[in-house]
Amino acid sequence: MSTAPCPGCGVPVQEDFVFCPHCGAELLTACPACHRAVRAEWTHCAFCGADLLATKSDVSTHAHHQ
Repeated sequence: MSTAPCPGCGVPVQEDFVFCPHCGAELLTACPACHRAVRAEWTHCAFCGADLLATKSDVSTHAHHQ
């Protein structure tokens, strides 16, 4: 099983983990356009090219208005 450093704490974690078991940082999320797993720190989906930052700001904007 391959590992990668957590972007939150740097501890090696399995690449298929959704959250870091050490610090709780989100590691994977779903692309809103193609629904494939993407790394939480990506700005664009590597599979379909969707702008992930635009989607995150849309979600946070909607959350604040509810």
